[in-house]
Amino acid sequence: MDLGLRWSLLVLLVHLSFSSPAQSQRPLLIGKVAAVQLDGGERPSEGNVLVTSEAGGGGRPLCDDFFGMTEANAVCRALGYPRALRFTRRHFFGGHTQRWTPDDWKDMYLLECPEETGSSNVDLTSCTLSSNTQYCTGAEVAGVECQTDSAELCSSNQFTCEVTSGTTSDSSCISEYLVCNGFQDCMDGSDEKPELCEEDAFRLESVIPTKIPGNSVAGTVYMKHNGTWSTVCDDLFGRQEAKVICRNLGYGSGMSVAFTRAYFGEGTGDDIGVDNLECTGEESSLSSCPGFLWGESDCAHAEDAGVFCHDGTLSVQLVEGSTQGSGRVEVRSSTLPSPASICDEGFDDLDAQVICRMLGYAGNDAIALRDSHFGPPTGEVWNIILDCVGSETTIQDCRIRVANRTCTQRHTASVACIRGTSVDDLLSRVLPSDCGEPLDASEQSLTGLGKVRGGRISSRDSTWTYVYDERQRHCYALQNGYTQECGAVMISEDYILSAAHCFELQGKLDFIVSIGDFNTNFDDSSQQDFFIDKLWLSELFEETGFGDNDIALIKIERKHGRGIRFGGRVKPICLPKLGETYENLHSCNVTGWGVLSTSPLGQRRSLVPRTAEIGVLPDDICEGRYGTRRFSSSSVCFGKAGFINPCAGDSGGPLTCKDQQGRHVLYGIVSVGKDCIPRAIFPNIYTRVTKYLRWIQETIYKDLRLSYPFL
Repeated sequence: MDLGLRWSLLVLLVHLSFSSPAQSQRPLLIGKVAAVQLDGGERPSEGNVLVTSEAGGGGRPLCDDFFGMTEANAVCRALGYPRALRFTRRHFFGGHTQRWTPDDWKDMYLLECPEETGSSNVDLTSCTLSSNTQYCTGAEVAGVECQTDSAELCSSNQFTCEVTSGTTSDSSCISEYLVCNGFQDCMDGSDEKPELCEEDAFRLESVIPTKIPGNSVAGTVYMKHNGTWSTVCDDLFGRQEAKVICRNLGYGSGMSVAFTRAYFGEGTGDDIGVDNLECTGEESSLSSCPGFLWGESDCAHAEDAGVFCHDGTLSVQLVEGSTQGSGRVEVRSSTLPSPASICDEGFDDLDAQVICRMLGYAGNDAIALRDSHFGPPTGEVWNIILDCVGSETTIQDCRIRVANRTCTQRHTASVACIRGTSVDDLLSRVLPSDCGEPLDASEQSLTGLGKVRGGRISSRDSTWTYVYDERQRHCYALQNGYTQECGAVMISEDYILSAAHCFELQGKLDFIVSIGDFNTNFDDSSQQDFFIDKLWLSELFEETGFGDNDIALIKIERKHGRGIRFGGRVKPICLPKLGETYENLHSCNVTGWGVLSTSPLGQRRSLVPRTAEIGVLPDDICEGRYGTRRFSSSSVCFGKAGFINPCAGDSGGPLTCKDQQGRHVLYGIVSVGKDCIPRAIFPNIYTRVTKYLRWIQETIYKDLRLSYPFL
């Protein structure tokens, strides 16, 4: 359970790997304007401003920093119009510049005209272009609406208001200095419109060099508010906040995915601008979200939030498959010209279930295939990792990750949508049906408890503080050697499940499986001890993140031709069904022999198993606490208010919930916790057992040399 040392190593590696973004510099003079055009307006006389410099670089957007009536007048005169009616900011007219990526933003220009503001002799030839070192983004594009006739409605240093009465439109004039002064000087308030005056802007920066899909951006979030740039804290940061940011960056539809714990690199600056947002997803900016208080964050840059944004609706198709419902996965976006294959890193059955559902297959038996199973593609490969939990309707609802390596044509994902014998049926043939039904432990000294004792004691600064309930001793655990090391749970007379990280530093020969023991200081008459015959760790263990896919399958070494003997005191646990969700679980308990205290004099371990009832929590609670790298589809979040949390010695132990028949079913395996300090709600990460049912089934069938349906 204790991974404190490994957490420290991770922080060190992250710190060494991430470089800081460049600091703001004085704008670099580019030269004069060679040509200007408008983009996105309904009429030729209006639109966002695109400029070409004398040095080349045509059709680049103009940043709205420093852009006012003087610059707007100069642009309109260069286009042959007498003057500007008004200027706009915040990408008011849309157009093809809307989805410029962060790499393109640095190519935006700044336009500055002479100080004789609003005078009629200021034209574009007297203005200069500078480079964008002020971090203008694709959402900060300047625009103009030019006057189309020679009638002087307003003078050259005035802003033209729009006043609408019925179907007749008229205009009024105010000084340009009254624009965005905090008061509505125009009758219709057009001088204070958010798209003109709102200073909030966003940019993204990333230290992960990766190829993401076209029409996509990803990185650590920087927000500009009141002229100051700062990162955003990941406290309560989720999909709704990401949606607001993506919309501001010009990605109004498609995927908006939140990232936590500086996934794309730690930001710079002394302060973090804001945290504890509670957006609905429909706000115009984060500053409109409930709870917004600029500069009130208590976070560090290790808690910087990030986003991934993709514009367009995603669909999937299978190509080059050997049978109907199988093939290499290709994703097609409504905003991209051609489909692309997806990276197979982290690709699993839960991702395959969602893809098959999108293709019209109703069942949960979907097989994830890797290493370009149906042959390598010839087109583009998206370097993103799907991270579905299996219940999503489309892949746009799934979390994603950015691949740690550059995917090639040899590493693409495929699926097989299966009709026929299910994983549940195959497991029922090799696992006992009499499971999960313990007797009342108040009358028995043991009800199905086993443990692994011996080996090295974990060094975790934490305390197992369960309230022990004699009547709830229905779970099963593993132990090792002569000292409590980890927990485990029996699923048959030969096979036991535990956590993979228990075996990172020790092999199977370091462990003894003890079944039927209750008090670790005494040998029980019903105690059964076994050596480990075979040990399988998930092949995906720690593939995409720290501690993900934390599951191990153990086969005990039989004695005299017999495995674990079941009876009133020792029974196997039941496994859940493929495709079950965690939304409506009830009567859930976690059990183990873990540490009771960590006083300076030494850890105090429990001599008897302790159990406590806990409940499922929203994923974003654990993702916020442990970070995007640690929490994934292989994880499920459980916890309870007060002094209840597993600690050293409890890893691999069972989390069980009752089904409709009252049987105890294994839904989680104790994986990792952060500390054992009592909190209002203390979440812990458990391995999501439903994700590994096919892996368990296939591993047992291969070990028993049994045949089963496959491609």
